[in-house]
Amino acid sequence: SEFEESYKYVRHYFPNLKPPNIYTLISGFAYQRFLFEDEEGDALGVGLDFFLGEDYPYKKIDPKNPSFSAYQTRTFNKDHIVKKALELWLEDKIRPPLKNNLVSYMITNGKKLYVLDQLLPTVSDTVIMEYSKQQLEWADQNQLQVWSYFFDQELFYETNLRKLNKYINPSPNSPGMPAEAPGRIANYMGWRIVEAYMNRYPDKSLEMLIMETDAQKILDLSKYKPRKS
Repeated sequence: SEFEESYKYVRHYFPNLKPPNIYTLISGFAYQRFLFEDEEGDALGVGLDFFLGEDYPYKKIDPKNPSFSAYQTRTFNKDHIVKKALELWLEDKIRPPLKNNLVSYMITNGKKLYVLDQLLPTVSDTVIMEYSKQQLEWADQNQLQVWSYFFDQELFYETNLRKLNKYINPSPNSPGMPAEAPGRIANYMGWRIVEAYMNRYPDKSLEMLIMETDAQKILDLSKYKPRKS
C-alpha cells in the first residue's frame, strides 16, 4: 500500500516515467535492493531478509562486513523499504554531476533526497535521511556550523574521495565535527540547498531538477543561507 501511494506521486511528478514493478525475495543476505528490467520495463528487487528489524543479529552474519554495522542495520526495518527502493530507482534517473568535488556530490545527493521527500510526503524526514531523531535535530540546528567547517577546511571543491567519503556515504559520524554530527552530513546540506533552490523557483518541475547537472548553478541560484542554531 505504501508503494501504491508513492506511485501516485511518481505518476504526478514524472508522467513520462513508468514506476518500477516490485519483486520481493529472500536473497540469503546477498542483496538488499537491485534494479533490473522485466517485460514491462524498470523493475526493483527487494531482499526482505534485509528488513527484519534492527534487533535482528545482522552482525553475526559477517562481523567484518561494514554493511552489517549498527549504524547501517538500524534502518533495516519495514519503515525504510519503500524509501530505500525508490532511492535506488531515482539514482538511475538523476544525471551524474559535471564535476567530481564535494559541491557536486552534495547537490546531486540533495536532489535525490528532495525528490524522495516529494514522492513520500507522509514519511518522516528521519526515514528520508536515515537519521535518528537526535541526529536530524543536530543537523537542523547546526547547519551554520557544518557550512563553516566545510568552508574553513576548503572542502567544497575537494576532489579526493578519501577525504569526502564519510560526508557523502554511510558512516557513523562526520570526521572533524562534534561527535553528534552524523555521517553523510554533506547530503543533508545538499537537501537544504536544493530545497532553497526549488522554493526560489516554484515553476521548476522535478523532471527539470533531476536533469540539471550543474551543481554550482543550483548552489548559486539557491541563495542558501545556513540556519543559525
